[in-house]
Amino acid sequence: MERQRIKSALNGYANALTFARNEAIRQNVPVIACGASISTTGQLAGCANNTKSWSEGVFVYADVNRNSAYNSTVDRNIRVFNSPNAGSGVADANKLDIAVKLSPLTGTSAVTNPNIQFLPNSQVVINDVASANYVVIDMQSKNNTQHTGRVLLGPTGKIISCSQQVKSNNTGNKIAELCG
Repeated sequence: MERQRIKSALNGYANALTFARNEAIRQNVPVIACGASISTTGQLAGCANNTKSWSEGVFVYADVNRNSAYNSTVDRNIRVFNSPNAGSGVADANKLDIAVKLSPLTGTSAVTNPNIQFLPNSQVVINDVASANYVVIDMQSKNNTQHTGRVLLGPTGKIISCSQQVKSNNTGNKIAELCG
């Protein structure tokens, strides 16, 4: 059951990022995916800060004013994808640890809880900087730490689900290293 929960949650997050990329192209406006901040009453409060991360879900919005900051009176709320941890706005400590970070493989330090912006031309921008790196999404069961999963978001917006086959097919390159 834990493996299925992780697989389902990873698929949900991957689908949220794919959806955001497609909406940027469809609406011809930058679309941002960020960790959702959900209030204790279950209401969306915008993008999560670094202490909340992406554990409550993924918030996708059209950045109409193109300033990379959510403004509820200008920007369009497109969709919120709930995490399996979400429940009345309070993360359930008995489910999953969710970590989203920018890979540090280019000599830069890791960036945790990034805001991911998809431009209409399919370019990926992380925290207002065009990215040649991968975003890594890790999930681990809080009940059994042996149950883990990982997906990558590539610099072109492609989602890669890490599996043993992906690792062996990419031996010696960045994907294999990140899926490690």
